[in-house]
Amino acid sequence: MQQIGNILGGSGATYGLYVLDITNGQEYDNGTGDSSLPASALIGVPILFTIAEGVHNGTISLDSQVEFHYTFENGRGSYKQEDEGRSFPVSQMLADALANSDNNALNSLMDFLTLDRINQTCHNYGFSSVDMQKKLEPGVTPQENYISAKDAAMMLNAVYQDNFTGIGKAFLEQYFKINGADAANKGMYPACGSCNLFLNLNGITDSRYNEVALVQNGDELFILSILTCNGVADTSAAAVSSAASYVVNTLKAQ
Repeated sequence: MQQIGNILGGSGATYGLYVLDITNGQEYDNGTGDSSLPASALIGVPILFTIAEGVHNGTISLDSQVEFHYTFENGRGSYKQEDEGRSFPVSQMLADALANSDNNALNSLMDFLTLDRINQTCHNYGFSSVDMQKKLEPGVTPQENYISAKDAAMMLNAVYQDNFTGIGKAFLEQYFKINGADAANKGMYPACGSCNLFLNLNGITDSRYNEVALVQNGDELFILSILTCNGVADTSAAAVSSAASYVVNTLKAQ
């Protein structure tokens, strides 16, 4: 953790770091994992968790219709202005939101779920760092969305471990991965893209690079979660790549 901290600290950004070694049943936290930091597109994790919980409890159907609204002009993702007002099944909207880190799909899912429901669901399961306050939008605003590196990792693990029926490991393996051709997929992808399994979600602004990923490297399975802010996105992304490379090369199945 000292080595990873040195790598991330060298970027000049404020960071939160957490590693869940699933294979060996160990957690690694250098004291920053519980820090609530601006989430950017990592709001996709509490949205995923809330939908998975709702499908499991019967309050949401995978076929429930989500009305799409184009609220983030030129936002990242595949949905466009011409999709305004169309309705899509929640399973499709969530899949596209994750696979493309789609800003407008994430915003539409927030409308569907409501911020209060997302916050309350996450808090009910002990993920107290989650504080959803607004939709994604360009620029700096007084309101912000927050999450900690640890809570992002643990929510992802809960879904991956099939704690909920309907959305679990199979869904993640199909949709929880940013395409390698995406120009913003520059943090963990260079270090982990060739591993046996690499599932990730990232978010980027001018001053942030955030990413959470589940990685299988041979017999070793782990989740790496890193959030950065108050830095330079490309510098932070390069540090995240170096940190991920160190974790891949260091963690081995015991």
